[in-house]
Amino acid sequence: MSAATADRDVPSGPDRPHGVVRALFVASGAAALAQEVLWMRRFTELLGATAPAAAATLCGVFLGLALGGFLAARFAARVQRPLRAYGWLELLAALGALLVVPLQEGGATLLPLLREALHGAPWLARLVETLLAALIVLLPTTCMGATLPVVAPLLGVGGGRALYACNLFGSVAGALAVPFLLLPRFGVSGSYHVVVALGAAAGAVALIVARRSEASGAATSATSATSATRRTSEPPRAAGDVAAARVADGRIADDALPERALAFLSGALLLGLEAAYTRLFAQLHESSLHAFAAVLAAFLLALALGALVAQLFARLGLARGVALALAWLAAAGALAAVPQLFDRLTDGMAPSAGSAGARLRELLLLAALLLLPPIAMAGAGLPLLLGPLDRAPDRARLGVLLGWNTLGSLVGPLLVTFVLFPTVGLFGTFSVAALLLLACASVLLRARVAPAQRKVATLLPLLLGVALAGFAFRPPPRVHLDPRSGESLVELVEGPLCIAATLARPSGPAGGHSLHLKVDNHYTLGGTGATGDLRNLGHLPLLLHPRPRHVAFLGLGTAITAGAAVLHPVESIDAVELLPEAIGMARRHFAAANLGVLDDPRTRLHVDDARTFLRGQRGAFDVVVGDLVVPWRAGESALYTREHFAQARAALAEGGLFCQWIPAYQLREEQLDAIVATFLDVFPRATLWRGDFVAALPTLGLMGHARDLDPAAVAARVAELVPKLDATSPYLMHHAGVWLDCLGPLDPQAPRWRDARRHTGDAPWLELAGPERGSGKGAATLIGRALDPLFEQLRGAPLDGTPLGAMGGDERAWREAGAALWQASLLVQEGQGAAARVRAIETLERLPTPLRDAVLRPPGAGR
Repeated sequence: MSAATADRDVPSGPDRPHGVVRALFVASGAAALAQEVLWMRRFTELLGATAPAAAATLCGVFLGLALGGFLAARFAARVQRPLRAYGWLELLAALGALLVVPLQEGGATLLPLLREALHGAPWLARLVETLLAALIVLLPTTCMGATLPVVAPLLGVGGGRALYACNLFGSVAGALAVPFLLLPRFGVSGSYHVVVALGAAAGAVALIVARRSEASGAATSATSATSATRRTSEPPRAAGDVAAARVADGRIADDALPERALAFLSGALLLGLEAAYTRLFAQLHESSLHAFAAVLAAFLLALALGALVAQLFARLGLARGVALALAWLAAAGALAAVPQLFDRLTDGMAPSAGSAGARLRELLLLAALLLLPPIAMAGAGLPLLLGPLDRAPDRARLGVLLGWNTLGSLVGPLLVTFVLFPTVGLFGTFSVAALLLLACASVLLRARVAPAQRKVATLLPLLLGVALAGFAFRPPPRVHLDPRSGESLVELVEGPLCIAATLARPSGPAGGHSLHLKVDNHYTLGGTGATGDLRNLGHLPLLLHPRPRHVAFLGLGTAITAGAAVLHPVESIDAVELLPEAIGMARRHFAAANLGVLDDPRTRLHVDDARTFLRGQRGAFDVVVGDLVVPWRAGESALYTREHFAQARAALAEGGLFCQWIPAYQLREEQLDAIVATFLDVFPRATLWRGDFVAALPTLGLMGHARDLDPAAVAARVAELVPKLDATSPYLMHHAGVWLDCLGPLDPQAPRWRDARRHTGDAPWLELAGPERGSGKGAATLIGRALDPLFEQLRGAPLDGTPLGAMGGDERAWREAGAALWQASLLVQEGQGAAARVRAIETLERLPTPLRDAVLRPPGAGR
């Protein structure tokens, strides 16, 4: 029986609401994808943003989807009213989605206890987290995974392929709607309820249409019964006839390469490639919420185009085995070229400049050139497999294929993230994917062509393999080296979460060099050239506490800031870092600058998300220091939320101090105001400090106090520290240096803070505002004189009744000297070096002799 005959066997007419079903799948695709994106966000808050935690979340979601496919395969034959069944599945999915949030809140209470119990067995803890994630989303994901196999027969031959494409087009809309439309207007909770309501509406409409359609379906049912009787009355055929029929029907099923394996492989390849493309574009563009959504939408659009490619092959009359082989051959060739093309199109992986909008447009152009062609061709695999298999007797097979494809979609990203990235690297991952597609295409072609054509079928993949080998043996560099500064690569490591590189740069007249750590090609985590300034970020909060014994550093980078604690009489140092790749670099290349803090016996190193770490540390620390993180970067932005600040406060012992450092040079005024206002909601007794005197890259520190500062205690702490300091900390050779950095108290009732936006987990305004790095039209980041209004406001604020109320005449004079040194740094930024030097020397001459001599000494380092 041919595919054309099968088409006529499927009833059609007014009782087959094809258009309505397609529209419902577009809507449900948008709702499901948006829900999954918001689930991932909430699971990051629950489990953390580490690679194992992300893997646990991914496994939990995909296990439910796969289970839905397999259950649909098992019970599909019992479904007599598919549209009605689809409607109830969507309503059940919506009900389950509403239960996800309270279940996640319950998990947040349970997880710290589980982690404490499983502290010595991290892999067991990850297994428990995976099972917990799967249980939380089990009901909605299982229902989602069952919808397509149940309802596809309504559209007849090719129905599965058509609904698959509709679902993907809806997913594109859902991916873009979350950051660009929903979150800015409704916040996280409101957006979640909107998309759940959309899924429920799809189910309700399906039930209404089903009821109306069933009223006129008696004739169709009779026709279907007659057709079924005719098919079941056909005499049995010999094995050879069955094999010939399978070839004529275009099925891809043989002992060497069965359909289930192909479906599994297709899912693994495509979702693994999604992880690869996400990392590829992260080397060029900041990992903002909008950039991630753009890449995800481009990937989903390519998959939808793959369904159209499959439809084109079907119309050309190609057997599906041949069509799949040709599609995967084309995908292999395109993937093989991605690394070299990416290198050439980006001028050697030079990070993007220009405005945020210009960078996003550049990202979309790269996605159109490098992602759409290979993914569209590789994405034709599953639609080709679905083919005419979605007739009523084949509904079970459709569910099985989708189930295996979903399991592959689970395995692929895990293999890429934890195996391929650390072993063959990002560019090698594209080569491995191309080779795998090439091998599968070669086997398919040889199995499907006549013996006389098998030499050609073998030669074509062989030639493509030779070309692929040529690309593989000439991989482009994986980090951009700035030729203007003479950068050179010291070491590069690719791991599950990032690509980390230690770079060297010439420094000083004697042929010396400084090292700095760069993550994903553009994000610098610190370097030895700024050792003094980075240590100051650790010294300052520790000196403001009269007797710190237990301290925590949230974020390490090069660990130079945390290294300052080595010089203080603390009993324990808890160092938390999300990126294991950065930890290795800090230990191997920055040990001298960070004073060996990672190997200090007092240090406890935690590869963890700062939020999940703090959750189990109630009242544990005298001082907690939040390192500089990008305020709008996905994941890192959460470290500026009200919820995180509240967790930090809960982790403080009585009289404890929390310090959060802020990169002002990455913020606009309204963004800084949002951070300060949010901080004041949790720490109403707060002060603001400088981290350095670099006007082009200013750093600010928010200090949350439980007690007033005691200048005498600060002086005693500095005197205790001075014998241990080296030339990188000249400003701390006298306690006057502490007060140079003091900007002033923060009043929660001041209109500037009272009326500012708040940054919360539910309303992540900073993350939605996106990147601003002082480049591009209209950019106005807080560098140089843009900070003067704030500094003058704080300079004139009354000190009585604030944590600074005990400051005496000397401390107030030193604070004024700090303001004068800031003005000198502004002159440096404006190119007036001579005037800056005169002003700085005049100011330093009025400071205590130990500090003045240390700063003016010729080999002085630091600020």
